[in-house]
Formats: sequence, structure tokens, C-alpha cells
Amino acid sequence: MRVKLFGPPLALALLTVAAARAGAQTPAQTTAPAPPAPAAKAEEKLPAADEVFTKYLKARGGEEALGKFKSRVERGSVEVAPMGAKGTFETSQKAPDKVVTTINLAGLGTIQNGYDGAVGWSKDPFNGLRELQGGELSAMRRGALFNPAGWRKLYREMKVTGRAKVGERETYIVEAAHEGGTPDKLYFDTQTGLLLRTDAVVEGPQGRVPTESTFEDYREVDGILMPHTTRVVQGPVTFIVRVEEVKHDAPVEDKIFAKPAS
Repeated sequence: MRVKLFGPPLALALLTVAAARAGAQTPAQTTAPAPPAPAAKAEEKLPAADEVFTKYLKARGGEEALGKFKSRVERGSVEVAPMGAKGTFETSQKAPDKVVTTINLAGLGTIQNGYDGAVGWSKDPFNGLRELQGGELSAMRRGALFNPAGWRKLYREMKVTGRAKVGERETYIVEAAHEGGTPDKLYFDTQTGLLLRTDAVVEGPQGRVPTESTFEDYREVDGILMPHTTRVVQGPVTFIVRVEEVKHDAPVEDKIFAKPAS
């Protein structure tokens, strides 16, 4: 997939699925997802955002390890709860900022989106082929970033705003402002440093939809840690994405990222 730390390419594609399953009968939500329950801790001095972010990069394997690969191909499964629809996904990425994701869901067909370093696009049975603009393009650009160390450039500002629990784990909340509008909220484990959850407002064909992504089952792949299960919640729909195969530095041609002719 690339459930890429924020997962915008996948999240944008899944947003299309959510709208289709709902029949686009209800207006898109614009309120943010409910935050995790605050951690019951005495008041303390919070670390700087760069300190939290640096710890995260180290937890993943370090900046050198994260930057040594030039391409990545991920394959796995997608499940839509509570509908029970199932399918597969494949995401190809190429440094520094190219990505294409294809999702095949039984009964819904094939959904694709991509970014070639300049142009973002989406193609599905419900909306046809579209070139992304505005907030959608901004989200795709962030999600296409191959090396997470580049977040420092994509976000205008990152600041630690508090602590909260994600499941049983305590996290630091990092609010990250970007050109797309509503800041993303990133939840980093206070002990391990790993990213456990993101809250973002994703723009799509039906408007702006709050999207909550939870990252689980981190495993080492070629010297770096990667989440192998991601749960993406959009309104009443939950997508469970499981990575089954990861290949680094696999041959990936630039042409697959380009917007299709039709």
C-alpha cells in the first residue's frame, strides 16, 4: 500500500470507496475525529517537536537506513468493515516523491490514484478520471514523500500540544500545520518513539472527511521498521489494510505514476 505514515494516497482512494458504499447520500463530515482519551499524568514539560520526530526516525531504523532505498513495492489485503467487502492493494513508490496505488475490491472494481512528482490524479468507477487540485493534491503530495525525514520541509510548523493514550500506550501529540488547511495530528509513543496514529481531514469527491489512521504490528524489513496493519476510520466505515509483501529497490518505471490518458 503505502499506508505511508499519513497514508494520503491510500486514504484518498479509500475515501472514494466510503462514499460509494454510503451511496453519497449524506454530507461529508467536517469535524475532526474524536481525540484519544487524555493520559492521566501530572503536568510536565513537553519535549520539542523536533526531539519527538528525531526519536521517531531513530525508532524506525535511523535516517541513513530510511534514506538508502530508492523504490518500494507493497502488496496486501484490504477489508471494509462492517460491510465485509474484501480485496487487494498494491502500492509502488519511487524516491523522492512518486507514488501509485491500485485497490481492487470485490463488487466495487478497481480504484487508483497516483502522483508523478507534479500531477496528482485519481481514477475509479464512480467518478472517472480526475486530476487532483487544492487540498486533495496537497494531501497526495505529503503522502507521496518516500523518506519521512522530509516531513520537516513539508510541514510549516510542528509542535507538541500534549499527551494522550492510543489504546494502552501513552503518546505525545504533535500538531503539524501544512498548506492544505486543517493541521494533521500525529501521536508518537512516548516510550518507543513510533507513530501510532494520525488524525487528518482528507478532501475527496464528497468533500472534507475526518480520517483516523492507526498503525499496528511494526516489523523489521531490510533494516527499518514498518507497520504491517493499518486501520483507517472514515465516518462509519473502517478499512483494515494488511501488508503481506514488501520489496525495496524493485525495478519501478516512471511511466506508471503518470496520469492515464483516459
